[in-house]
Amino acid sequence: MKNVFKLILLISFGLLASCSGEDGNESSPISIEGKWYEISSTLNGEVTPALHADGCEYNYSFFTSNSLTSYYFDNITGECIEHKGNENIFSIEEDIITLSNSGRQYEIVQLDNETLILFSNRQVDFNQDGENDELYVQFSRSPTGNNNPNVSTLLGKWILYKAIYEGESQPTMYDINGDCGKEVLEFFANKEASEMIYVDANCINGVGTGWDWWSSGSVFKMGFENSDSVWTVSINGNELLLDGWQEWGYKKYYKKAE
Repeated sequence: MKNVFKLILLISFGLLASCSGEDGNESSPISIEGKWYEISSTLNGEVTPALHADGCEYNYSFFTSNSLTSYYFDNITGECIEHKGNENIFSIEEDIITLSNSGRQYEIVQLDNETLILFSNRQVDFNQDGENDELYVQFSRSPTGNNNPNVSTLLGKWILYKAIYEGESQPTMYDINGDCGKEVLEFFANKEASEMIYVDANCINGVGTGWDWWSSGSVFKMGFENSDSVWTVSINGNELLLDGWQEWGYKKYYKKAE
């Protein structure tokens, strides 16, 4: 679950970016193609360094002419994880969900007609106080995509509602009509072939295409066109700043790879 987990992390995706330059009355396009290492992110004035470790590079994003692929350090497995598709094969034993690609586990804390709350064993110091924080993730049952929404079952579609760590709620990033653009978990009946998926901002359910981006003049658009989140792009030499979700004061800092 990249992200809240990177989620809150996580967030690094579903962007619509804009930038501007002046050349008389003309705007000059800025190229962000290539590989950029994430140095840190800032949320409401609090700086969080990018996770990294020996043998694993900093989190980074790789922009090509028409796509964005991101990589991040998983501190459970010690591996660098590629974020292109969004599916995870999982297994369920009693109340424990295990993701096969990372070994990360989630305990089902609450499951009823409307609410699913998972407890993550991921050890992350979200508030940078030197101690790992307990992380709970809450989902609301989707009004669509469930054969019988009145039955207390894990099967069906769940929309990410919020994450809670150290008693602090972190709302999700997307808030547009329907399920499109919202992070969604879906559990299928055949557990042997079940997937944990996200609906991406282009409403491609279960495919996980990554985030397309394209430029028009000096404007960069990522993921989808009708987003209410506008990111400004600033490049100074080998440094890149994405400044967005202004109401949260959220910024991401990158350095260009050699």
